[in-house]
Amino acid sequence: MGAAPSLGCGARQQQQNMRGGVAAAQGNGLVPVSALKGGAPARAPLDLAPGEEADEENIETFPHNDSAMDLVLKPSNKMGAPASSFNPTALVAHETGVRGTLEWRMHFTINDKVASPWHDVPLYANPSSPATSDVHMLCEIPKWTRRKFEIAPKEPSSPIKQDSKKGKVREYMWGDMMFNYGALPQTWEDPDTVDPDTGCMGDADPIDCIEVGNRPMQTGEVARVKVLGALAMIDDGEADWKLVAVREGEPLYQTCHDIDDLKRELPGVVAAIHHWLKMYKTAEGKEENSFAFDGRAVDRTKAMSVVAHTHELWAEYLNKNGRNTLDALPGTGDAGALMRVSSISSIASSS
Repeated sequence: MGAAPSLGCGARQQQQNMRGGVAAAQGNGLVPVSALKGGAPARAPLDLAPGEEADEENIETFPHNDSAMDLVLKPSNKMGAPASSFNPTALVAHETGVRGTLEWRMHFTINDKVASPWHDVPLYANPSSPATSDVHMLCEIPKWTRRKFEIAPKEPSSPIKQDSKKGKVREYMWGDMMFNYGALPQTWEDPDTVDPDTGCMGDADPIDCIEVGNRPMQTGEVARVKVLGALAMIDDGEADWKLVAVREGEPLYQTCHDIDDLKRELPGVVAAIHHWLKMYKTAEGKEENSFAFDGRAVDRTKAMSVVAHTHELWAEYLNKNGRNTLDALPGTGDAGALMRVSSISSIASSS
């Protein structure tokens, strides 16, 4: 499928210089991720306001305190045996501050060491065969919620925070997300590189991913997902690709292997996703978002080539900028000294 011209990118494109090339990401050894096996199931809670209680049986809420704490939930998806040695439940979330405030952050550890969800979670579930592999997705905004949580790539260890504008935290005024929304680790839409399909510079974020399964994910949850296709969105003159995927353990995972399969299984869903993405900014008095390819969703093959390209751009970013990693979680002197909760039952017995 050929590239489609875009609108609104010309001025920004002329202000930037094309980089000479991108580093190969496969086998470059930039950020080796240790083999991780086992680990207590760890999840962050759904998007709850302070004091709200979750009624889902698989969620436990904890009283807020001033130090970071672990948030442990029962596994919400049926993980198969991944081809790589990474276990998504090894990523443990630690919250500081109060949700709904500018100060709130969700940091992460792996094996009691501070970890970046952007750099330290591998992109491919099967790195030996990236074109056919599932990928890992980090959920930022759970389905049926609207707080605009996002990875903060400029902050040390890239925690999740709530986006803000003019000193106020942001929510989607168009309404709740109709899908799980997040990003792929080890990817980068480079603001100094022209995306060949949209003709725009990247939006300076990891590539976004929309997960269409039935069940809400949780902020900070990592899942293995199958990419089905993508929409080439242009947001304020920047390339802002939106992958469409389904996570392992969902019924659609078994029946959908490409974007046409999703259209067959859930008629109207791709059009509804496109409409949501196109219109959501109009609730703030802004113009509609535009799309390359006349708004059509590209297939899995094309989408995975975009993933591979953003993976290469991430590798180049690391070569130039390094990791910017915290030595310890905020408010603690030692990540290993944090309160460790191993199971739901241990919380119940101590309360």
